Amino acid sequence: GTKKKGPNYVQVTDIRGTGAGWQLSVKQNGQFQTDEAQQLKGAELRFNNGEMVSNLSSTYAPNANATIKMPLNAEVDVVTANSEQGIGTWLYRFGSDETSGGRSIQLNVPGSSVKYAKKYQTSLTWSLKNVP
Repeated sequence: GTKKKGPNYVQVTDIRGTGAGWQLSVKQNGQFQTDEAQQLKGAELRFNNGEMVSNLSSTYAPNANATIKMPLNAEVDVVTANSEQGIGTWLYRFGSDETSGGRSIQLNVPGSSVKYAKKYQTSLTWSLKNVP
């Protein structure tokens, strides 16, 4: 087929057959910084337009945060599938197409922050837990 671009997403497939539920969380592992440890002070990562999609009935849809404001070094619960929810394959996507997806993940940096002409990076840890 033809390759298509779309929004960023996380996919969870629950084929355990128990209907027990699950929870997805994310953690930003420190501030954005250069290879020389120069931090982008006050920078804030945000995920917007979060929604759950599947080819299954919305009756089984997990509960998802539409907006995530990432705190530093703290885990945030973003999707919760209670009992009899989240069965099958679900996408937690940010935007519904390439255009909205391109605007759905934002990095806000205060004007007062010192900014070097260098590459800044951080990492995210996504966790899937077997909890209702």
